[in-house]
Amino acid sequence: MPTPDEATDLQLPKGAPLLRILRTATDPAGAVVEVNDTRMSAAKFEIGYPLTPSPPHPPPHRRTAKQLTARRPALCNRCQ
Repeated sequence: MPTPDEATDLQLPKGAPLLRILRTATDPAGAVVEVNDTRMSAAKFEIGYPLTPSPPHPPPHRRTAKQLTARRPALCNRCQ
C-alpha cells in the first residue's frame, strides 16, 4: 500500500494498491550505473515480461552394458 505522501502525489484513492518497480542496472564489471524506482497505481497499469524458454538440454548419454563394463579396470586373478 502507498504511503500517505505517495497516495497524494499519485492522486490515488484511499485503499488503492501501489505498483512499485525497483531496477538496478550494472556495467559489465558489476558497478551500479543506474537505479530506477518507479511507483504507479496498480489499478491503472499492468506490467508484463515476456519469458523465453531456454533451449532444452540434450538427453543424458546412454551407455550400453558393454560400454559400462569395458570402462571398468581389469581385476587381478586373485580378485576375480
